[in-house]
Amino acid sequence: MRIVFPISNYRANPFECNNIYICMVPGEGRLMMYQTGLYEFFEEALKNLADCILFLDHKTQVIFMNEAAQNILGDLYGRVFEEVLPQSRSKDLMVQDFVPIAKNVSIGKRQFILYERKISSHVRSGVVVILRHSLNSLVGDISKKKEMLIKSSSFIPRYSFAEISSNNSDYLEAIRIATKVAKTNAGVLILGESGTGKEVFAQAIHYESKRNDGPFIGLNCSAIPKELFEAELFGYEEGAFTGARKNGKLGYFEMANGGTLFLDEIGEIPIEMQAKLLRVIQEREITRVGSSKASRIDFRLIAATNIDLYQSVIEGKFRSDLYYRLHVVRICIPPLRSRMDDLPSLIENLLKRVNERNELNICGVSGDAMEKIVQYDWPGNIRQLENVLEQAAILCDGEFLTALDIRVENITGFLGHLETESKSTMEELERQAILNSLEQAQGSKIEAAKKLGISRATIYNKIRKYGINYRR
Repeated sequence: MRIVFPISNYRANPFECNNIYICMVPGEGRLMMYQTGLYEFFEEALKNLADCILFLDHKTQVIFMNEAAQNILGDLYGRVFEEVLPQSRSKDLMVQDFVPIAKNVSIGKRQFILYERKISSHVRSGVVVILRHSLNSLVGDISKKKEMLIKSSSFIPRYSFAEISSNNSDYLEAIRIATKVAKTNAGVLILGESGTGKEVFAQAIHYESKRNDGPFIGLNCSAIPKELFEAELFGYEEGAFTGARKNGKLGYFEMANGGTLFLDEIGEIPIEMQAKLLRVIQEREITRVGSSKASRIDFRLIAATNIDLYQSVIEGKFRSDLYYRLHVVRICIPPLRSRMDDLPSLIENLLKRVNERNELNICGVSGDAMEKIVQYDWPGNIRQLENVLEQAAILCDGEFLTALDIRVENITGFLGHLETESKSTMEELERQAILNSLEQAQGSKIEAAKKLGISRATIYNKIRKYGINYRR
């Protein structure tokens, strides 16, 4: 049994994250992690972090330590963590759910900040522990590229079809197709606007498949620089290029061996890389950069896009043979604006997530707030709805969100009502809105994306599209 814990916004608080997913294996512990190949993934993702990271099983015994933890604490495998660090509340966490505050602790002459959080699955629970140097508020000595790659990977799926429900006929049809294709090894192409939950479907397909004991590896293709695509997808050998890691590096296909590789925004793959990707899909073997030896791999590929991929084929931006190879089974996820009947249950689930993330106790939305939500067209879909609800929940003075708390005046919503305007006018408005948001966010693209209710990948694409070069 594997337990998943999300870590996001790592710089500010390691437990406020959405994008780094760590798993642990209670019971069999380290041995099972070796048998399934997960231990190598942990070491790959965590060995360069300066923070000490430990995983405790349901008895609060240590079952995993990264290199930093071993160097500072020694070998604690099998030991009860509170015996090593009495300030820990790991045993209390196993008895009742609460969010312990970060606390300062001393280990020898060193000062650390202790973070702990309970993580649970349907049958097992455990605790993840992070010890951060008091003077080190960043993620150790790690390059921006490495950080981006770690954030783009998740090893174990968080969703199954049991957690996906709807009253919308188109959405139910998408679930029906996904459920049937999950039992096969067929390739899947998921289509949908940004924020509709394409990765949720990809994870559910993996969870319901015969490959669910293997890893689920997710990669957003728009986040990889063009010149790094081959090395990141296929891996590289030691000395393959200047700056290459001493012992080489696993590629994403190798990491997904025995499991599922999810390539989001597949349309962003450079045209010169598409032939190599097609060959890997057809031959089921990869050759690392700097090597002449081909290695067999066993994987399932799920791709997703928010653009008209066939139009890209017509325009010569995407290979037709790759398109048809990916297009074995197509799943179309409808936008939120066509799922208004699902809003009450969606809002309930999203508010639970918002409450947990921010330690709030918002009970729901008022009638006038619901009316305002229903009238909006939500061009940013579920992701935008969650952002708006989170902002409202944080600023709300009561237990229920009112219409005054729901603020949806942003560029995507505004543009959605400008159907009569020319394309050039709309693009200029969009460009100006992005510039305004960057100004308000002091140049932070992530914060600007949040203000606009769009994904980080989308704002990067828009910045490239409009040639925006913002410098504060």
